[in-house]
Amino acid sequence: MPCEDFDEFFLDDFPRLIGFVCSLGFPPALAEDAAAEAMYKARERWDRLEQPRPWVRTTAKHHAQRQLIRDIDGVRRAVQGGWLPSPEGHNPMGLVEAQLLRDELLGELPDRQREVMAWTFDGFEPAEIAQQMNESPETVRSNLRHAREKLKQLYRTQLGTAREGGV
Repeated sequence: MPCEDFDEFFLDDFPRLIGFVCSLGFPPALAEDAAAEAMYKARERWDRLEQPRPWVRTTAKHHAQRQLIRDIDGVRRAVQGGWLPSPEGHNPMGLVEAQLLRDELLGELPDRQREVMAWTFDGFEPAEIAQQMNESPETVRSNLRHAREKLKQLYRTQLGTAREGGV
């Protein structure tokens, strides 16, 4: 199939693909990211794809699933590290609430600290993070230490505010 066909396919199918991934129960931002990734991969393979519509849907679904697993694993690491409270049992909604709280608290950190925490939540060690960020491992560990202290402080403040409000 020539390139023009891909452009037409993309314009026609991209919004539908996002809707498809949303209908599987994924949040809109994740659905859009998964759809974009699937379309990027489809463009690379365009001349070999016989059925692009189902192919991009399967690819987008798999991407969204992998991303959701990474996000949940990041929340679990945050809970295990003591940076977030442990949700009751293995309640999926508790994990979602913990993830929302994590994201809200991370937004309060300076950019470098937030980036170091994001890498950490994704399972990377300080030496690996340092290499990716072109920083020394000592700088990364320092940012990590300051980020953890700030997150604990923010969580305590938020918990105290919630208790004062009768929550």
